[in-house]
Amino acid sequence: MFGLRNDGTVSRFNGVLPLRVDNLLGLTNVRAVRAGSFYGTALVVLPTRQTISGVATDVSDLLAAPIDPALPKKDRKELEKALEAIVDSLTADQWLGDEALTAAKGEKTFEGLEKAVDSLTKSITNKPELVDDAAFVSSVEEAVLTLLSAASTLARTALEAAATGGGDVHKLSEGVQAYQAGEALATSDGKKNASKAMDEYEKAWKKAQQSLK
Repeated sequence: MFGLRNDGTVSRFNGVLPLRVDNLLGLTNVRAVRAGSFYGTALVVLPTRQTISGVATDVSDLLAAPIDPALPKKDRKELEKALEAIVDSLTADQWLGDEALTAAKGEKTFEGLEKAVDSLTKSITNKPELVDDAAFVSSVEEAVLTLLSAASTLARTALEAAATGGGDVHKLSEGVQAYQAGEALATSDGKKNASKAMDEYEKAWKKAQQSLK
């Protein structure tokens, strides 16, 4: 049997293969998001799907806010693209409840999340000198980090389930390596490496699915 220990290591693959599961984004939990909006202060723990849905709500709120004349229209367009991608990632037939994805269509959720973080990042980096609203920038950055957090949770959940289900050790070890790569990218510079980190989380999730075939 191949398993993930509570201390964040993987048993029975050449001894111990480390899997870092430390707090990814400095939140109290990788599924913790700000209650109500980006401008709140209380932290609540929500199921992963609800966490992603909350980001969609907050991005929608940003779009509904008065237009900042300093914000280029193309950057607002990136927000619109991000919102569409987030909504796509929440499609019901891609999910098993609120904490896991279906093997058949779950990758579409990761694809949507990757598109979303790419567009969100572009909205504040295309011409950063024109984005003077610190609250806006902070809100977008938090949206990116929260989506990375959700993807990390989905990848880890899949690895844990596959390990418990007796998945192939080789595939699982590849999944762990991809997960570690995603964690490293997200924690080194989440905004700069967001798309790359999301891609690694998707790879980890896919390896978990492949291990059970």
